[in-house]
Amino acid sequence: RGGGKARTQALENADKFIESLQQGILDNRRAVDLLCSRSDIDPARIGVAGGSLGAIMSATVCGYEPRIERAFLLLGGGNLEKIFAHPARETKAFRDFLARLNPEQRQETLAELRKIDPLTQAEALRRLSTQGKLKMICAAEDEVIPPSCSSELAEAAGCEIIWLPGVGHYTVASQSAFAFA
Repeated sequence: RGGGKARTQALENADKFIESLQQGILDNRRAVDLLCSRSDIDPARIGVAGGSLGAIMSATVCGYEPRIERAFLLLGGGNLEKIFAHPARETKAFRDFLARLNPEQRQETLAELRKIDPLTQAEALRRLSTQGKLKMICAAEDEVIPPSCSSELAEAAGCEIIWLPGVGHYTVASQSAFAFA
């Protein structure tokens, strides 16, 4: 979408940014529709997985899509306002975007962001967690998703985090044999 400009267009105004996140949720729901329509797929065994922003979106999708039966979140977290306020290179564009908004637009954008925060989907995540079907693996030294935000999501979901000590957001790849075993 967006003819190669989707990433920059999403940060041009508040509506486009929120719409892009909402569209990601809808895209995931449509993917579940497609999987359920296939005769070679067991619709009772559909899961979702993601890393970083993909983990955040995957956690959120669990609340919007009751057919998701399990979830794997790598480097995920909750409290999007805190994640995007964190002084990481990856969140700078969003911080700059918020700074350009007038106070009313800023508050409206943050209110919309809270609606799609994984923390708002705690009930669905707890359902998966109590069935042993939610797994979180996070980097103990994550410089992009603050570990406190990962803990916040795990607490809301009633899920334990498998912490990978001594690795950050990008060096977690060094532990891929463990994470994907």
